Amino acid sequence: MSGGEDSPPQDEVMSDVDPDETTTHISQRNTVPTHILDKTQEFPTDPAMLTKQAITPGLIEAALAHGPCQPGLNDTFKFNRNNKGRAFRREWYLPKLKNGMKSYREWLTYSPTTDRAYCFPCWGFANRCGKDYESTFAKQRLKLGKTVNEEQLRAHERQVKQNRQVLCRLLDATLYLAKQNLPLRGHRETLPSTRQTQYTCGGKVQNEGNFLELVKLLSKYDGILANHIATAQMNASYLSPQIQNEFISTLASNVRSSIISEVKSAHYYGVILDSTIDISHVDQFSVCLRYVDEQFTIQERFILFTEIKKSDAKTLFETLEKTLTDLGLDIQMIRSQSYDGAANMRGHVSGLQARVKEVNKSAAYVHCCAHNLNLVLADACGNCAEAVTFFGTIQKVYTFFTSSQPRLNRLEQAQENLGMEKTKLQRLCETRRYCRHDSVKAIKVLYPALLQAIEDIAENDTFPETKAEARGLLEFMSTFEFVFMIGMWSKVLYEMSTLSEYMQQVSMDLVTASSLIGAAMKNLEQQRSNEVFNGILEQGRAIATREGVTTEFKTTRMRRRKRMVGEIASDEPISDPTAKFKVNVYFAIYDTLAGELRPRFSDFQVMVVPFKCLMPGHMHDPKTFENLSAMYADDVDKDIAKAEYMQFCHFYDMTPELTGNPGDPAKTVQEMLHMIHQWDICNAFPNLTILYRILGTIAVSSATSERSFSRLKLTKTYLRSTMTETRLSSLAILSIERDFTEHVDFDAVIDTFSRMSVRRMKLH
Repeated sequence: MSGGEDSPPQDEVMSDVDPDETTTHISQRNTVPTHILDKTQEFPTDPAMLTKQAITPGLIEAALAHGPCQPGLNDTFKFNRNNKGRAFRREWYLPKLKNGMKSYREWLTYSPTTDRAYCFPCWGFANRCGKDYESTFAKQRLKLGKTVNEEQLRAHERQVKQNRQVLCRLLDATLYLAKQNLPLRGHRETLPSTRQTQYTCGGKVQNEGNFLELVKLLSKYDGILANHIATAQMNASYLSPQIQNEFISTLASNVRSSIISEVKSAHYYGVILDSTIDISHVDQFSVCLRYVDEQFTIQERFILFTEIKKSDAKTLFETLEKTLTDLGLDIQMIRSQSYDGAANMRGHVSGLQARVKEVNKSAAYVHCCAHNLNLVLADACGNCAEAVTFFGTIQKVYTFFTSSQPRLNRLEQAQENLGMEKTKLQRLCETRRYCRHDSVKAIKVLYPALLQAIEDIAENDTFPETKAEARGLLEFMSTFEFVFMIGMWSKVLYEMSTLSEYMQQVSMDLVTASSLIGAAMKNLEQQRSNEVFNGILEQGRAIATREGVTTEFKTTRMRRRKRMVGEIASDEPISDPTAKFKVNVYFAIYDTLAGELRPRFSDFQVMVVPFKCLMPGHMHDPKTFENLSAMYADDVDKDIAKAEYMQFCHFYDMTPELTGNPGDPAKTVQEMLHMIHQWDICNAFPNLTILYRILGTIAVSSATSERSFSRLKLTKTYLRSTMTETRLSSLAILSIERDFTEHVDFDAVIDTFSRMSVRRMKLH
């Protein structure tokens, strides 16, 4: 059988096998007369030459005594090449073992006449009446599965298949626990000292942790797993904590490799970073990537957690650079950075974003829009004493009832008496201000029940301190200021929380976010009016009348002071309590909201301007497009991109006619990307497609990193606080990226697992 590579150089020496010893070994078999062979031939035992005469037992005996035909073993025979340039190699007579030694294949014979290889014993005892005999005999026997070690091979294949089935079940159990954020280990994990199907310690049944208990449960219904538990050797059970860690690491590596493969295919990507302190007081650095996949869908993926010893910008940059290098990603392909507003992250001189821009000028930085909105709300909530008192009272109400079960029972009884649907109070969040909408909404719904329950406690409770506290809450909650603030803040917080939720969506893009922020600014300006104030005022008075509380703002005594020279009547303090509240509270809060939105998002709005020419409603703007293509001159050809842009604008105008949809076919970057993919026009507009992909790569918030912290708290708990960094990152990615874990290739995972170290279990 011909095949292989070029023959080795003439001076190559088989140092581990002495040719003289080989010749001596062969000559010892020459005690049988070999005169039957044609000694005039250069190769008397050439299988092709022997088949030309009658094959008799004497001829076979003589051929076996002379030895196999092995040209090139001790001479300079040159093997013929086939039409593919392949030839038999003399190294095949003396294959090199893993330890460096060489083994002599005495059974291998080569026919120079037919340029084929044979098994010498098989040839000697072959059934020459068979129709397949003329083909390469060794190859034919392999194909038919009739080799000498056929049964051994079959048994090996069966064992490998069974072992891999066992590992598939163990990997699936591991993956299930990782996805559900469940711990694997138990307080005591012991393997059976005898061949039992139960794991016991001292003869007593005990809880051995979720992994072993799940394996035992599955073994009740799975014969393969039950047989493995009953018959596996103690050092090859693959149930130990070390093997569990290797399972987790291998599964996570498979998922992470799949994500990185998508990122590399996308070419461009953005980084989303944030850090938090975990339960064991370790500063965890969350690394997430944003990219546009092959289906032109915007993706944001969690990659890993890594510990940072210091939180300065230099350390953060070095950590990011090392992480990207380890993942095989080029830092020059970063097109966006999204962080929070910490000085070490956003600093324009020596912050993390500035250090990234030093090595990659195309890595645009976006201050997380959700964080910015939160800061705007924080300023508004602390703008005036009335707002501070309002939110302080809401938190006090929550604490007052939830800290005592009898009080909470009275509130539930009040809801039942009023025929209200059961609603729970919500804690006031101190960090995420937009989440305060849930707290205010609960107060608004429960207001009648709260008044009734607090009044009942103030009159009938046995503890004086509780009665005094209830009277204080009842006094403030019965004021019209509190009723009005409920209506006003419900409106403000609903709109801001809705806007914040939009900003945290994965598919959100720069241009759409800019439009939403602009609409929010306009809406706030419209709400800062007498008409809206009067509307909230009327709604508040209706609620106050229904609940029997005052319908007027509190009147405060005005200080009399001497009018100075030059003062006019308009400088006089406002005496009307309603007008005073409107000016000092209502208008002040809305002025703060509108006034903070503009400066905090001014840089963001400037950054969006060049990209607007790519979106519907702003097309046919070649001048702006030239500026955009100049920004990414390293990624696109400016002249060709401009021509593509003008042609694409006309194509887009025709799209409603082509699709039969009179409305706009696309309004967001994600919809534009899907349209490009659906119409398969990325090859027609390659440079323009690159710009759309870059626009889709720019994140407007770091919410994905924030979400990873929620999973971190579920994974690394008080009872699992000693978890290593590698295990934490592996469990986190298996839990977060569920769409990848649902399609893990267990065969590939097992192959990787088998290469990690020498395995006692046969897996190949």
